[in-house]
Amino acid sequence: MRSPDEFILPEDRLRRRLVNEAKFYKLKSFLEVLTEPERKIEEAAERERQMKAALFPDDTLLTIEQMQKLNEFYGKANQMWALIYKATRDGFDGPTFHRLCDNQGATIVIIRSSGGYLFGGYAAQSWNSAGSYINAINSFLFLLTNANGSQPTKFPYNNNGHALHGNNAYGPTFGGGHDLHICNNSNTINGSYCNISHSYTNPLGLGSATFTGARNFQTTEIEVFKLSE
Repeated sequence: MRSPDEFILPEDRLRRRLVNEAKFYKLKSFLEVLTEPERKIEEAAERERQMKAALFPDDTLLTIEQMQKLNEFYGKANQMWALIYKATRDGFDGPTFHRLCDNQGATIVIIRSSGGYLFGGYAAQSWNSAGSYINAINSFLFLLTNANGSQPTKFPYNNNGHALHGNNAYGPTFGGGHDLHICNNSNTINGSYCNISHSYTNPLGLGSATFTGARNFQTTEIEVFKLSE
């Protein structure tokens, strides 16, 4: 008779029957072998849930790999973030974004377009509603998924003094041009746009099509996280 270590797992239907038999006859060792795949899947899923809850609690947009990539872009693998704005919960209007996100210190903005693409930016200083540019050194834009199937990409700030634009009538807006502009009520208006390369370096060379495949787009979700202690 084979030991449990030598047992070769059968296909799923037969394995389910054997699990029932092993339970009935109280064959503990074989039961552990037969149920190992499910246990491993459940354990992996639980580890992912715990990691997501630790890094970006309450996020609904990102996979664990995307969370890790954003922290890689930021420069700290285990950085934790706190959700301060979620457009589907709080509203897509500019005044609400600024009411919740101004004067919060450094933040990361995650945008999902109507095409399902994920991108955004890191604001290295607080947002404000002064109607002027903010020279926030170390800011960057990022791409996680786009229409061209590009790999996740970081777009560094070129330090031209126009990292962010604080305007109460707008959602989060990066760069002088603007490189990435989110308009008021961006979920209903095709007025948000990408015009990258004014203040942020674009290694992909896709111009205004970088994020969604077109210059203008609508959003279906925006999440903003601040640094968590």
